[in-house]
Amino acid sequence: MSKCIVCGRPVTGDHHQYCCHGCQAIAMIVDSMHMDENAKINHTQKLLKQLFGGNNFEKAELSMIDTFNLQTQFQSFKNNDHKTNLDQYEFQVAGMVCPACSWLIHHLLIKKNGIMDVNLNFISERCLVTYDPMVIGKDSIDNYIVQMGYQTLSNISPGKDFNYLRFGAGWFLALNSMMLAFLVYSAEVMKIPYELQLLCSFLLLLFATLTPMVAASQIYKAGWFQLKTFNFKMEALIVLSTFTAWLYSIFSLIRGDFAHLYFEVVPLLLMITETGNMITGLFYKRLYQRLTVMRLSIPKKVRLKREETYDFVEIKEVKSGDVFAVQSGEVIPLDGILLIDGEFDFSVITGESNNVLLKAGQFIGSGGKVLTNPVELIVPPGEVSSKVDTIIESTMSAFNSKKKVALWGDKISSYFVPLVLAISFITFFYFLQTDLFTAITRSMTVLIIACPCAFGIAEPLVMVFATEWAFEAGIQIFNGNALRMIPSIIVFDKTGTLTVGKPVIQKMIWLEKPADQYLDIISSLEYGVDHPVAQTLSEVGQIIKIDNKKIKAGQIEGEYDGKYYQIGKESLYPQVVIPPEFSDSSIVLFGDYDKCYAIIALEDKIRDEVKDIINQFKNYKIQPHICSGDRLSVVAKVSKILGVTDYLAHMSPLDKVQYIKRLQDRKAKVLMVGDGVNDSQAMMSADFGLCVFHGQAMTKLSADGVFLTNHIKGLPQLIGIMKAVRKKIILNYSWALLYNFIGIIFAITGVLKPSYGALAMALSNGFVIFNSSRSGRDVR
Repeated sequence: MSKCIVCGRPVTGDHHQYCCHGCQAIAMIVDSMHMDENAKINHTQKLLKQLFGGNNFEKAELSMIDTFNLQTQFQSFKNNDHKTNLDQYEFQVAGMVCPACSWLIHHLLIKKNGIMDVNLNFISERCLVTYDPMVIGKDSIDNYIVQMGYQTLSNISPGKDFNYLRFGAGWFLALNSMMLAFLVYSAEVMKIPYELQLLCSFLLLLFATLTPMVAASQIYKAGWFQLKTFNFKMEALIVLSTFTAWLYSIFSLIRGDFAHLYFEVVPLLLMITETGNMITGLFYKRLYQRLTVMRLSIPKKVRLKREETYDFVEIKEVKSGDVFAVQSGEVIPLDGILLIDGEFDFSVITGESNNVLLKAGQFIGSGGKVLTNPVELIVPPGEVSSKVDTIIESTMSAFNSKKKVALWGDKISSYFVPLVLAISFITFFYFLQTDLFTAITRSMTVLIIACPCAFGIAEPLVMVFATEWAFEAGIQIFNGNALRMIPSIIVFDKTGTLTVGKPVIQKMIWLEKPADQYLDIISSLEYGVDHPVAQTLSEVGQIIKIDNKKIKAGQIEGEYDGKYYQIGKESLYPQVVIPPEFSDSSIVLFGDYDKCYAIIALEDKIRDEVKDIINQFKNYKIQPHICSGDRLSVVAKVSKILGVTDYLAHMSPLDKVQYIKRLQDRKAKVLMVGDGVNDSQAMMSADFGLCVFHGQAMTKLSADGVFLTNHIKGLPQLIGIMKAVRKKIILNYSWALLYNFIGIIFAITGVLKPSYGALAMALSNGFVIFNSSRSGRDVR
């Protein structure tokens, strides 16, 4: 495989000299300059250094290669402040190989007439174009970039398939139908010319026919499909009721019976349903837009370290153990372990601009913005992951998974629709003995008023709001299904969950004469392990190379200078007697395979907010349990301080899983809060798994939610949200059932006319929407 003669990146195919169009353009420009080869190389290297350094170009720096007037409009936006009708177009550019590509796109775009400014970030692939819509359009921008050999992904905004023009036209038809119907019905008490009644009736027919075709075609397509497949849902009942009203009105119009036209029911009922769909879609759109902004802010490329140089590579090319760098002001693209101390801003994830100082050896998720000097990170063992991608994908799939269980409304509709059809047929044949008009009117009113729209939105709306409220409380929910569950028991891990996760070494006792390298070996064995105790011990010495490093349950082992060493819990050396003075401390033992070299005692501080949280749970009648892998004396001490009577120590990951299953066998609903890898299996077994902010990537992936802040103060608020969710879902379904029961009785007895039935259905949907939107006010 050959290399690019400009930037040195690998090039596929021996006949190619350049890795991308950008490098080819740079080579052509530099080659056209009247200078010797060394000068050309120097100019090229200077430009590449500027490109790969991730800095912005200044006009003076561009002048060295601007023999083709590439900088003519470089700062044109600043010179066009007088233009106030400018618009912005944000999209993603795919196919860029190296920074030269972004340079080429930037300076070819900026030359286009109508484009005032271009802000293209090679790493994130995010492009923001400021343009004059009177001169150039978005399609032209897309086509121009495609002509360069790249692709644009401009479908950033969801809900663009919702046609607001058709929606507005539908309501125009519906409202005008109501006015025309009022005029036609007024003929019973007022003298209305026959010709005017006939004209209004034909206009009603036209509006009732156009509405399903123009504004509600999706409802009719879904409804007919459900009827053909006998899969009865909301749309099936809407199609039956509106089609019956339309057909009956046709017969009445032919007979000249203007008093019994119900054309206005068709557009009114359809547009009420479309409005409900639009409102629900807006909630999802708001969520999607927030996640899209989060996704766009994350770099799509990584500055990977290769010996002494750095190369930009796609994220998919990164593997465990790779080291990558992030410059100041850039956003971290992947989860990793810090090799250098740094200060970060996680406002992309949390929405709050709080600076967080993290030490070397700590885990940091993608999405953090580097505020200090450039930092280096190493990809941890296991699958390469991104915290932001996990949040985005899990949040979107959360609503899909929610729909699987949250489709109680569909389950109800599958029984409710056939029942309503049966009642409608029975009503028709019963009143057919009296007269045909009464039979058709009342059976049709049953179909109209008994629309199960409220069932369809009873749960999804609550789940949308609840996820938003949890996010505001500092908790990202991955599995919204769990929000329906109100826990009866909350199981806490101790270290890093109930404690601050920054243990301090109280004392270190050497059982063997300490060698100079022992502290370095301890640091290197613990280095890169995302556990509070490991992070503390990784700082006692210098980091040296450890071969054949293995992490097992409760211990770490590795080879240094031909000899194997290990570090772990007390069980590693059962023959060692722990001094009484360490009875309340966490113990770590270090040595080789044969004997123990050192006893290390550590203590961690309990979080300030934990005691109040435990007391709140007791008021909620929720039992707190502590399930820790630490020593019994340490766990007992913490439990006593917090007032927790149920606690277990020396728990392995499997022990925690079995303990949770025993609780569930007793019909308990269990919420598990933890942070380490040894908690991941327990979280998956629990009804709801919640990971703290600094927890390991593997743990976060197995959790149903994760704290977005470095505390757990939002936990009581989450319980309040769960209670509100359960209460509001039950209330929504209860209301929908009660409304339909009363409405059907009124329809059968003739109290409600078809037109009033449509309005009653709208009021029912309005109640469900209002009730869902206020479901979190009690917990804010």
